[in-house]
Amino acid sequence: WDALDRRVEVEKKEKYAQALREQMSQNSSRGGPDDDYLQPSSSTRAQSWGARASPVQRAGGAFAGLTAAEAAGQWTNSPGGDLPPSPPGMSSRTPPRTPMIGAASHAEANNLAAAKVGQVQELMRQRLQAVQEEQQRQWQTVQNLLKDQLGAAQEAAEQAVRRELGSALQEQASEIEAMRREMAMRKGQEEAQSAQRLGALAEELAAAQREMQDMHHRLEEESQGWRSQLQGQAQELERLRNAKGECAVAHEACARERAELFRRQQASEEALASVRSQLKEHQAEIERLKAGHKECAVARSDLQRQLEQFRADLNSQLGARMGEVSGQVQRLKEELQRLKGQPQARPLSPPPAPVVHAPQIPIFPPEVLPEALALLRDPAENQLHNLLGLDNVVGRSPVCDACVTHSQAVSNKHMSIHIASDGSASVKDLGSRNGTFLNDHRVGG
Repeated sequence: WDALDRRVEVEKKEKYAQALREQMSQNSSRGGPDDDYLQPSSSTRAQSWGARASPVQRAGGAFAGLTAAEAAGQWTNSPGGDLPPSPPGMSSRTPPRTPMIGAASHAEANNLAAAKVGQVQELMRQRLQAVQEEQQRQWQTVQNLLKDQLGAAQEAAEQAVRRELGSALQEQASEIEAMRREMAMRKGQEEAQSAQRLGALAEELAAAQREMQDMHHRLEEESQGWRSQLQGQAQELERLRNAKGECAVAHEACARERAELFRRQQASEEALASVRSQLKEHQAEIERLKAGHKECAVARSDLQRQLEQFRADLNSQLGARMGEVSGQVQRLKEELQRLKGQPQARPLSPPPAPVVHAPQIPIFPPEVLPEALALLRDPAENQLHNLLGLDNVVGRSPVCDACVTHSQAVSNKHMSIHIASDGSASVKDLGSRNGTFLNDHRVGG
């Protein structure tokens, strides 16, 4: 652990010395501000590094003109809290003043140099204190890790750390002393450079004043030209304002026309939507009429077929009846001839005439047609349907012989009723959706 700590301290010292050398090289290349810069007093060198006095007190009686607040402000304005203050020539140095002749300028430069030296001393003291605190923290870590070891080993480690800390303090003190000597040497060089720069600055100031006068004359001439251009631009701006007003009027007229066109477009769209809805209704009506026409065609074909069947049945029944009537007439003729050939007997008293009861004719409601062959009663609506033909179709379609429209359970063509010549009727299902039932029995197709 001692070797690692020693190596860390050496690296810190090297980095600090490198930073100081870079700052001093930059100062030498850019030049210092005023005379008597960074000249430490004897009282400053004599003070201890661990002292907590202000930079003004460490500077001694020669720096009595610089207050503690000014020294604190210069110390606060230095960039970085843990780096050395910026030397002359860096961004933190005071701005160059105008050349002054006399003891006042030298006193002010001495005050600035004393403040800078105090800042360096304060920074070195803080660096030393930070090193001591780091050593204490590292030593506390070592104590925590080696708490189970013997007390003799702990005491030896403490002595080694203290010896290392003393050597580090001595090395830092020697480095600070070397830096003081180097800054004193740089002070003389910067004083000579400052004198040269002051002369050059005076010449540059005179040249700058002449250039300012020439520039003032040129600016006067240019301002006259700009004024004339400004007047022309004002006239152009007025013309543009008038044109803008005309454009606004035209824009309002265009907006009104656009609103009118939009209103007309909406009216056209509403009319078009109405026409489309009517067209859809007409198409639906046409489809319904087409379906009704197809059903009528089917009904007409069924009616034609039923009529032909009725004619065939009527012809067959008429032929059979005519044959029977011809046979009866022939038998009556033969009986009459036989009776004529027999002698006439005394006529007997005629038998009493049988009592003939007139048949009771049922009374039908007025909606029953005389030509109806049968009647179909709808118990739900208490309605009678006339069956005029031998083959009758019952359903919801208007082409059916018996139209039942009040129930959705009835198909368009639900069933057929066939009336025979003897008066009997037969029921047949026509593929209905819910089926046909007669006396609680399903009727087949």
